[in-house]
Amino acid sequence: MREVRFRAWDTENKNYLIDGFFIRPDGKVGSYTDRVLGVDLLVEQFTGLKDKNGRDIYEGDTVSGVDRYFIEPVTGVVEFHGMSFVFNGKTKSGQKWLFTVSADNISSLYEIEVTGNIHQAVQNGPT
Repeated sequence: MREVRFRAWDTENKNYLIDGFFIRPDGKVGSYTDRVLGVDLLVEQFTGLKDKNGRDIYEGDTVSGVDRYFIEPVTGVVEFHGMSFVFNGKTKSGQKWLFTVSADNISSLYEIEVTGNIHQAVQNGPT
């Protein structure tokens, strides 16, 4: 069973909170520092996986690696669809790439690395 953890992107302060926030049963998110519900926090879940550098992989991360089936570099974003995480992106040649993420099939990706996240890419411009 994988570890269930979350991080939250603070849309106002433009940084991540690893702790100091809570999720109510109704899905609303609040920050302990502001003590106000409805603070603009976007919650992202930990996939239970780590990249080649030992960095945790979360929903919203941008990743790169080499897919052993395409035998070429791939880049994408970690998303949560239905009941599973997926890497959604493209190969270097531009072919659409969608890969369901699990501990069982992560081995078909070589050298997977977290290269950033969707929020800071928007904030800092495309990479």
